Amino acid sequence: MKKFDAKKFDSEFINIIEQLADALAVDPVMFIENIVISRMATDQAADDVYQGGAQLMPEFLQYNGQQLRGRELYKMLYNLERVRLEREYIANLAAVPVEALSEHDLDILKRHGQDPESKAAAAAEKQSVDELRNKYNIPKTKPGQNSHWEE
Repeated sequence: MKKFDAKKFDSEFINIIEQLADALAVDPVMFIENIVISRMATDQAADDVYQGGAQLMPEFLQYNGQQLRGRELYKMLYNLERVRLEREYIANLAAVPVEALSEHDLDILKRHGQDPESKAAAAAEKQSVDELRNKYNIPKTKPGQNSHWEE
């Protein structure tokens, strides 16, 4: 295995690391070390929970026979993570009433082919059915399903 050679770092990357480390008031080497440790812990926790074995690390995928680095790697990882987080975000929106959705929520839903208007129509239809049941005192259960009609 090759030894670590700090001279091989991209200068733009070094500048970013130094800025981030300065903002946190830590040494750049500690910053990099802690980021790697964080990734190792996250991967191990995912493996323990999902028992998935070796994880595919998109950071080391090749594109057209080339190892991605720098901006190209950043863009690829950013896009993958954004899609993953948006899908997670959408799953969390399932319990949110349509009228409570923000413009940001609606934009994400539309970007992923979701139709919040149909969700609103379904909610309004359910509300109108519930209102009719209440108005005419119609029970929600049928006879034989533990309704008050049973003897």
